[in-house]
Amino acid sequence: MKGSMFCRILGLTAFAWGMACVTACGDDESNFIAYGEDWESSNSQKAKSSSSSKENASNVEISFGRMTDERDDQVYKTVKIGNREWMAENLNLRYLQPTDSLDSSSFCYDNSAENCEKYGRLYIWSAAMDSAGVYTSESIGNGVGTLCFSVYPIQGICPEGWHLPSEYEWNELKSKVNVGVALRSTYDWEYSNGTDDFSFTALPAGLAVNGTYNFLHTRALFWSSTEAYGIGKKENKASYNAFFLSLEYKSERESIVLYSTGKHQAFSVRCLKDY
Repeated sequence: MKGSMFCRILGLTAFAWGMACVTACGDDESNFIAYGEDWESSNSQKAKSSSSSKENASNVEISFGRMTDERDDQVYKTVKIGNREWMAENLNLRYLQPTDSLDSSSFCYDNSAENCEKYGRLYIWSAAMDSAGVYTSESIGNGVGTLCFSVYPIQGICPEGWHLPSEYEWNELKSKVNVGVALRSTYDWEYSNGTDDFSFTALPAGLAVNGTYNFLHTRALFWSSTEAYGIGKKENKASYNAFFLSLEYKSERESIVLYSTGKHQAFSVRCLKDY
């Protein structure tokens, strides 16, 4: 239990401040809203077969592998970028825990199984954090309206030995690749494909919010495990926002952007190997 006890202890302290650490995984009624600005500043084991490498403009060493998620036997490509191993595909684990207002907390874009096979599932933040405690107890209750301080790394929905990247870890990746086009896939983008210099192969999987799907072929959005306190229209409530990485094509720039937004929205998940 990496973070559960610490979360509960600090949750009691927060209650003394009038901010209780409670389970509240229901959805907001708002549409997609993001707050933030540009940042300033693989997956599974190493390949069981011999690894290969690839050159890139940043001269960061990368190597390739595969991993099997033993929970459902799905196999994922992996990439090691510098000294960190990432999933090179979006997680596609079914997480069907209901919320206060939804029958499930992970989705296939447009409710299409084919989209799940191609893009992986879209998870609301509480699902990405495994707030129902299906796989671990470290983030039980973390959802919309919850204020909990957990010890990193947080496994969340990721396989054992892997974790949901923090804001800091996404920032670290950004510092290695510099431009979003280098992470975006070489296909499937509506306006301009990426160069995928690091074999991260970020697909524009879009998002889901309140039963509506949007931004397929134009945005790749990935949750972090880091909450955003005091940001946005609910700044006087516990915590309704969390940080996420956005890769999108814009005519004026190729961007890697850190935003915060409502936890009720459903984004893709990439896992990072523990270290």
